[in-house]
Amino acid sequence: MARTKAAGFDKQRAAIRDSAAREFADKGYASRELEVFLNEHHGPEDIFALYRDCAGCAVSSLHDGMNLVAKEFVASRDGDGALILSRFAGAANELGDALLVNPYDVDDVASIVVNAILGYTDYVNRTVWRK
Repeated sequence: MARTKAAGFDKQRAAIRDSAAREFADKGYASRELEVFLNEHHGPEDIFALYRDCAGCAVSSLHDGMNLVAKEFVASRDGDGALILSRFAGAANELGDALLVNPYDVDDVASIVVNAILGYTDYVNRTVWRK
């Protein structure tokens, strides 16, 4: 069964978005678009381009799985960007620089997402825009 069809998936995504919006506001930032959902097939070239263009990737599987997505994200980057990874994904043991989250804890996921986005934005502002 596709994750998007699983019971509670939309509710959990909405709860994470709401919690992240509150955290952005608490930090004095306007809320940001947290996700782009593309419900269509994409070839490898498109996937890698998307990975390179985003601030980070969240793999929030509730049990071991989605390891390839996490590893593809890391392989597509030049050491930048945040990989937010479920503690339950098998790749969590292999990808030591990943930001580990408990996908059952909505506030934990939202906090890590917000801080990863803000940290990446600060990194880009310090390195890319000052060249």
